Amino acid sequence: SNGENPHKFAGPTDLDSRSSGTQIMAVSWAPGGQRIAYIERHSDIATAPLGDSYWLQTRALAGEQSQMILSDHRIAPEGLCWAPDGRLLYALRTDPKNERNDYGVWAIRVDPATGKAKGNPEPVSYGLGWIGGLSITANGKRLVLRRENTRPQVFVSEFDKGAHRLTTPRRLTLDENDNLPTAWMPDSKSVLFLSSREGPWKLFRQEIDQPTAEFMVEGRNMMFGPAPRLSADGQQVLFGDVPRPDDPSVPIRLMSMPVSGGVPRLLLEEREINNFICARTPSAVCVLSKAHGTTISFIRFDTERGKGREIAKFDGWLNWGLSPNGSQLALVTDDHRGQLRFHSLDPGATRDVIVKQWPALQSLDWAADGGSVLIQSLTPRG
Repeated sequence: SNGENPHKFAGPTDLDSRSSGTQIMAVSWAPGGQRIAYIERHSDIATAPLGDSYWLQTRALAGEQSQMILSDHRIAPEGLCWAPDGRLLYALRTDPKNERNDYGVWAIRVDPATGKAKGNPEPVSYGLGWIGGLSITANGKRLVLRRENTRPQVFVSEFDKGAHRLTTPRRLTLDENDNLPTAWMPDSKSVLFLSSREGPWKLFRQEIDQPTAEFMVEGRNMMFGPAPRLSADGQQVLFGDVPRPDDPSVPIRLMSMPVSGGVPRLLLEEREINNFICARTPSAVCVLSKAHGTTISFIRFDTERGKGREIAKFDGWLNWGLSPNGSQLALVTDDHRGQLRFHSLDPGATRDVIVKQWPALQSLDWAADGGSVLIQSLTPRG
């Protein structure tokens, strides 16, 4: 109790070559205090569209082998408590076929002596929104939980290139559904975004000076596929049709549809696509990235002829962007070293730059003139 003799008795479990990282999340003591339950998060590049996988496990203080209670992509990582009557309570996304993030509380009885599950999970309560925490009273009669019902929205802002500043963002989407921006139209007057406003995720277009949006296209499980974008000439909308987001061995269908409307057509089929970007006319270069294990491969493709050759391959998680003229990739990793890598498509040379005082580089995009990149990061103070 004074902090003496710290020692590890539980740690992230090695998964396999497909895992890019593990982390222990919520922890809860068993009745009697001789065992813990914990949620272990496994990040897997190949199954990133589904989100991370969460393992609910128990382990005795004596350090014996951990006991797996269940594994599911739908477990909320921060909600866990062990009730006095032996039930282990956790939060789970309610409907696996629904794309909304509504979570319920579930309970499974666990033997505090062996740490093994006894029986099947049973629902305790349902509700709207994500669950971020669980706590139960000492007598086991009342449960308190925290729910979050915030939804991501689309904002627009003017960019002062000379001063490297954004003006105060202005909210574009005015409803209370999930809205995620994916691309600008070539005239810079309207935005493409995914939205759940009609139930399943669909792609919409909205002019920046108008309050309402126009439906464009719907694909299977669009939320779990690569973000919809435009072809190099801005005349085609490219989007992913994901038949089985739970099975990375099933190919993703990359589709194309005229911006003016029409019937989507198949461009190519490829497994484990996680992103694609096209350059801007007069360039016709398009590049997709796919994950296999912990390796990211980059493949060139054509909006008329489909898949082309592999142009690069790197290990580990990457966020990347294609320059407007299609000549090079800009890439950042999650190693928190502030490293920005430029990879030339021809002849394939790479150049690394360390962004000083900004170690936690995240997503990025190229400026319109191709002379610089915009990078999301945490401030040095977090």
